[in-house]
Order: sequence, then C-alpha cells, then structure tokens
Amino acid sequence: MDGTDSKGVNIRVLNTFLQLCQSSNASPAIRRAMTAPTLLLFTHCGVRAVVVDLPTCCPTCGAPLALNPLPEPPIALPTPIVSGHRHPFAFVLQPTRGGFLSGYKTDDDLHVGITSSHGEVFSFGPGGVSRDCDGWRQCLVVPLLGASALAVRHAWDTWMDRFSELPTWQALRYHEDDHNCLDFALDFWNSVLAREQHPPLSKLDFTALSVLPVVRRASRYLFLLEAATHRGCHLVNPAYAACSTDSLASMMLS
Repeated sequence: MDGTDSKGVNIRVLNTFLQLCQSSNASPAIRRAMTAPTLLLFTHCGVRAVVVDLPTCCPTCGAPLALNPLPEPPIALPTPIVSGHRHPFAFVLQPTRGGFLSGYKTDDDLHVGITSSHGEVFSFGPGGVSRDCDGWRQCLVVPLLGASALAVRHAWDTWMDRFSELPTWQALRYHEDDHNCLDFALDFWNSVLAREQHPPLSKLDFTALSVLPVVRRASRYLFLLEAATHRGCHLVNPAYAACSTDSLASMMLS
C-alpha cells in the first residue's frame, strides 16, 4: 500500500510538507510563520494525540501509519505565539527576559507594547520610549481595532507619535511598579477610546478581559508543546472522545 486509501490521509505527503516548512530550504515567509512550532491533533485507533511531527507509528497501537492511514486529516492547532511585527494596531506582550519558547514560566515578568500601522512596536521602559522594528517575534497579541475602524486606523500613527513624545514618558519618569510599560500601552489605548467617546479601561478590567485570555491560551499551548516535545506526544483525555476533532481543537487552546 502507498499509505493512503479512499478515506485515509497520506502520511508521507503530510510529513514531506512539514519537513519542508521546517527546513533551511523553506522560503523566508514559511520559516517566519514556523517560529513557534505548529502542533498537530490527529486520531488513530480511536485515540487522539497532539504531536509536533506526525510519527511513523501510532503512539498507542504501534501500527505503522503509512500502512494504516488516518481516518481524517490532522488538524493544526494555531500557535498563540507570533511575531508582533506582523500584527498592526495591537497590544503585544513578550517576556522581559528570554522568550516564550525558551524557559518561560507563568510568573515571569512580561513587557508590553503597542504596534503601529506597519508593525513597529512602541514600548516604555527605563530608557524611555522605544520604537522597535525587530525584536518582538515571540509575542502574545491582543488586537485592538476592527477592520471597520478606518478613521482611527488612518490617524493611529500620528496619535502614537504625539503620545510617545509627551514628557510623562521620559526615561526619568519610569517606575517599575507605578509608571511602566503597561501604563504606557493602556494610557495610549484609553486616549484612543476617549477620542471615540468610549469610557476608559482600568488596568484590572483590561487585564482580565483582554490579557489573561491570551496568556491562558499560551500556557495551554506551551504545556502541549512541552509534552509533545519531551514525550513524543500528548494523549488527549478519553473523556473528550465524544467531541468532534474540530470542536476539540478549538477547546484545547480556547
């Protein structure tokens, strides 16, 4: 058999594509997209597993997958860790030291910023306001503007330039606890909300409503990534057997 049938999925073709994406010969666009590994959820012999690369044999029954095709295509679990420079008009977070993919712990400090219309990251720190066109490639992203906010999108960069030049964001005003990167990012967003006649958001509300959901999603992703990397796969709890694969994939990182 060639590893496929009328109902199965050709494992060799899928693995070849994944290897291409991760190889040094892949196009820059593909390699940038693969900075954080894409996790795959697949089903075999009635068991669902999360992996980084499709194995040659089923992790539960041991059958060669090339001879025993999958009953349905594997589903990619989208990584929440992305390049902030590819997400304009957004609130972005990354570890103050290191990266999400290099030893991050849930109690590590996060540095936050706001992206311009072309992905330049404005952030506030001990040195004042920084404007970075690189260096934010392992971020969590909170989108701030919808596609219909055309007037705000048009004025966004001008507002950011003026806001970042205010005396309150000079280096000497920085304080790690009371006047920091979160104050800068949230104060800018509140200034936008005020222009649009919306009420301001408190740190507590913004963190609870917008930041914690993406941090939780990242924590789940990192847990699955660690399990799939160090143990070869993560077997999904049988209690979810009744869920469709699509529904399960959405639940795992929701």
